[in-house]
Amino acid sequence: MGILSFSYEDYSGWKLHEMSLGGMNLLVGHSGAGKTKILRALQTICQSAGKQPKLVSSSWSIKIRIDGNYYSWNAQVESDLGSGHFLAETVLLNDKELLFRQVDGAVSRFKGDALPKLSNSFSVLALLDNEDEISPLLNVFNGIVFVDNFNNNYYIDVPSGSFSSFEELRLTVAENLYNRVYFMNKYFPDEFNLVGSQFIEIFPTVKSIMVMEIFQYWSLNIVEQGVDNVISVRESSSGMYKTLMFLFELHLVPPGSVILLDEIENSLGVNCLDQVVSAAMERAGEVQFVLTSHHPYVINNIPHKYWKLVRRHGSEVTVVDATEIRALNTASSHDRFMQLLNAPEFEEGIS
Repeated sequence: MGILSFSYEDYSGWKLHEMSLGGMNLLVGHSGAGKTKILRALQTICQSAGKQPKLVSSSWSIKIRIDGNYYSWNAQVESDLGSGHFLAETVLLNDKELLFRQVDGAVSRFKGDALPKLSNSFSVLALLDNEDEISPLLNVFNGIVFVDNFNNNYYIDVPSGSFSSFEELRLTVAENLYNRVYFMNKYFPDEFNLVGSQFIEIFPTVKSIMVMEIFQYWSLNIVEQGVDNVISVRESSSGMYKTLMFLFELHLVPPGSVILLDEIENSLGVNCLDQVVSAAMERAGEVQFVLTSHHPYVINNIPHKYWKLVRRHGSEVTVVDATEIRALNTASSHDRFMQLLNAPEFEEGIS
């Protein structure tokens, strides 16, 4: 399961030509080439699919593999003053039309049969989510996780609910991360402690991670050697906080999820980067990653076969697999970051 490729164009004329994606994807290139905008484009597509859509004027085509089936969702959206609507949508399943909607012509059909008029404020994925052929596609978008900006609610209401298995908890991927951490600690302490152990390996002065409930609120806290009082995550360093939250998110997402992380090195020291990159690589076979980075340590420690060079000419963006860059396909693996910087394809990054 995963995103195979996508293309995107927004209202300003910024255009991403079709780019392919594998299990692990590290976007590299000049600042301003479009790495972050690629993640934002995926975020826009994801937010357009659900039942509480955030629609902006744009068009896209995205191809996804699910359990041996190949889906393609093509859509065009128009928005004005915060109100958006779909102009057209097509869903293909294994290269055959599954669903077609042309709003202007008021034509809609599903598996060849005409449909009644559908609200153009929502995607066909949301409107027909109970259909067996549609629900798997919507589930993919519900399983896309954006971890470039963690929720900053450090104290939240104690949530209610119960889970019979850790896999069941993982399927609540769309829920608030703090809620999932709370349930992880309550019902699956061994899994919670695994994340704590990873964190302590990175920060040896930390003795333990604990959840504290105060009246109807709870918070995540750090117990550190030589410090009398527990430390709320809100009082920890940005590197500690981001590392801990990423490790929890990484442990809680189910297989088949897609994780997007912009500038993985932000707020992290080298001591954090090693474990964070290693943790991501360990799950790369079952979770799809789309990461961006400028940091030589990150780039050098992710095999270059996963790199994707982003280049921009005016408002048009193209992405090249690093395996197609001749300078990187040498027997020597010495400092591929420098080989990348010296490659003609990199030097032509923005024009």
